[in-house]
Amino acid sequence: MSAAVRELFANAASSVEGITGFPYYTQTTRPGHAYVRLDRVEYPNAFGGMAYWQVIVIAPQSIDGMERFIEKNSKPLHEALSEHMTIQTMSPQQISLPNDSKSSYFALIISGYREEE
Repeated sequence: MSAAVRELFANAASSVEGITGFPYYTQTTRPGHAYVRLDRVEYPNAFGGMAYWQVIVIAPQSIDGMERFIEKNSKPLHEALSEHMTIQTMSPQQISLPNDSKSSYFALIISGYREEE
């Protein structure tokens, strides 16, 4: 089920040099750490669902460091993850983490979909 898909995405992200993928959320702020998130499942017809996933990759916390990190890693991450899902967007964003006193962190959010398993 989704645990196997999460492992698939985490392992694919980890195949990129400098990226360490985790199948579930982990409280990490280390650049290069990534975790998998199930965003939603849509049921467009009676034949099954389409699962929408995100791989969230923590970036360096300076603007220039974030931009360099994303430029270096976007293509290898796209190549690794696109074997397992249709990637719709790769977007730099600021995210908030639960139980963290810092207001936000820079991250690369990779969003895509695949048939529900």
